[in-house]
Amino acid sequence: MRLALLTRNPDQVLSVIQILKHMVQTHPTLGTSLVPYYCQIITPSLNGFLSKGGRSTFDQMDYSRPPLSVEILDMLELFEKHGGKTAYENIKLMVPTYESCCSSL
Repeated sequence: MRLALLTRNPDQVLSVIQILKHMVQTHPTLGTSLVPYYCQIITPSLNGFLSKGGRSTFDQMDYSRPPLSVEILDMLELFEKHGGKTAYENIKLMVPTYESCCSSL
């Protein structure tokens, strides 16, 4: 998974993100188990996709699916919701521009 995230290939990155989202949603304790690994999962390449804001670097934009930046933010929100008390702090370390989706923080 880490190698696929580091490729910077949008299709591979999207596949890994969808797998991670599905795993966190279907296994209740997995979210807290992943917190120590956020620094490996949330790589600098994901920050690069976030900073693009969904803009395509190719000739055409693929409107059949949400931009990759939206998928990444959805994944980070799931990580925060299911990751326990320290999830937000760990996400914020890797993505300084991330803002909490939980109103209680």
